[in-house]
Amino acid sequence: MEKGNANYQKWKQKYELDKKQDKKSLYQRGILVFGGIILISTVIYLWSAGHLQFIGKDTREVEGTVTKIADYHIGRGNYIPRLTIEYFHENTLYTTYENIRKSGEAIESAGYSYDYQGDIIVRAFVTYDVNNPSNCRVRLEFQ
Repeated sequence: MEKGNANYQKWKQKYELDKKQDKKSLYQRGILVFGGIILISTVIYLWSAGHLQFIGKDTREVEGTVTKIADYHIGRGNYIPRLTIEYFHENTLYTTYENIRKSGEAIESAGYSYDYQGDIIVRAFVTYDVNNPSNCRVRLEFQ
């Protein structure tokens, strides 16, 4: 019986070591998978949000002219301001649209000013691809 008990003790020690190593390996794999998911999600978000759309492209930033501010229907009786922005590239006029994600009341309560006609005073900076000027991203500065 002594020999059987000694074999059992060896097996138990080896089993406990293997169990610790497996647990440590499981944690490491979990952290790697979680980190990979966060990294991939961040890249997808930045790509879709437009922050990465101009990587490796020749771009220019110009100040666009806000020509029209109108209400844009977003459903269920809700409207948000929509800006019509025009900008020039090599004597060609391009037009883009930018929706302001806040309602007019939210913009006014945040301290942004309106001119005498009730329009938002805003400056629009357009970053565009030189080879494809209609591919652009708008950055707004409210006054």
